[in-house]
Amino acid sequence: MLFERRPAFIPESDVIEQVFNCSPREKCEALASLVYRLRKALGPRYGRRVVKKKGRGWAYIQPRLRFDPVM
Repeated sequence: MLFERRPAFIPESDVIEQVFNCSPREKCEALASLVYRLRKALGPRYGRRVVKKKGRGWAYIQPRLRFDPVM
């Protein structure tokens, strides 16, 4: 879901609805655990790209293209 809509932010409620069959009692803890496992699975290079923006939700930020000047 984060990769399909990158870098658009996805509200936490949409993430919870998509991932969990029933709404967890502790939504913040469940989502934090989910993000932790995602970052761990992606590794340090890509895991840092999963970000949260207060009030907007979660997103996967694409790497910037590097400009290689030709000499």
